[in-house]
Amino acid sequence: MKKAKRTAPRLTTLGAILTVFLTASALGAADPFCSQATMSGTYVFSGAGAVGVGTTAGSAFAAVGRVTYDGKGGGESTSTASVGGVISKSTATATFTVNSDCTGTKSFSSGTNFDFVITADGREIYWIATNAGTVLSGRAVRLDRSRN
Repeated sequence: MKKAKRTAPRLTTLGAILTVFLTASALGAADPFCSQATMSGTYVFSGAGAVGVGTTAGSAFAAVGRVTYDGKGGGESTSTASVGGVISKSTATATFTVNSDCTGTKSFSSGTNFDFVITADGREIYWIATNAGTVLSGRAVRLDRSRN
């Protein structure tokens, strides 16, 4: 019985410490804050899905490439894509907007538009195409800043 009496106060103390720690952690946790500058540097990307209209509707699509964003709303990309097994290479310019909640939109001169979420440190971007008839999503990862 004596052992049970000693354990209860220890558990109560441990519970109080955890409550204070978790409450302090929750109060100190802030929502991520992003800006145009968050999306800066060179990223490698890949994406896959289905694209096309008319006779090419539903064609399998895959792409890889590099895109460099200037942190001010602009960028340039080079990529290699496969649409239904036909390979093409392209370059495009981009405009983008990053919201404070780390969501955003971007449009490329190729006519493709995207919604995205970027990590608060700017390291990764998860994106989805928003053009009608397109099912395409992917991920971009920033290369080390020291290598840009």
